[in-house]
Amino acid sequence: MKITCYIDGSCRINPHGEIGYAYIINFENEETIEYCNSEPSKHGNTSVVAEYKAINALLEKLIELKLCEAPIEIRSDSMLIYRQFIGNMKRKKGFYIPFSKETDRLLKRFNNLEVIWVSRDENREADALAACYY
Repeated sequence: MKITCYIDGSCRINPHGEIGYAYIINFENEETIEYCNSEPSKHGNTSVVAEYKAINALLEKLIELKLCEAPIEIRSDSMLIYRQFIGNMKRKKGFYIPFSKETDRLLKRFNNLEVIWVSRDENREADALAACYY
């Protein structure tokens, strides 16, 4: 059973504003799980932090559902997340670093997972969910 997931994160006032992040999990049997969360404004909130929070929340849910062995495709409209995932872009410094390290830790649990970049238009549903702070 292939699982297709969409993630997105946003920051209302970048940096340090309210953030929202979301994921959608689509199963082949047409079952869908949607999740969104928001956090109030604080120093260190950025759109990239929100993107990493989205992928981490998704990975934690997939682990909870015992899906680490399933073929999983994560679709993101964040070129940064995509490039860092495939190793084309190094992580330098920024508020997102601790969250990206958590992503690395969680990814070690998965055997058949890939991240694919999609256009923002293809990620509309996750994008709308990530704006849950409005």
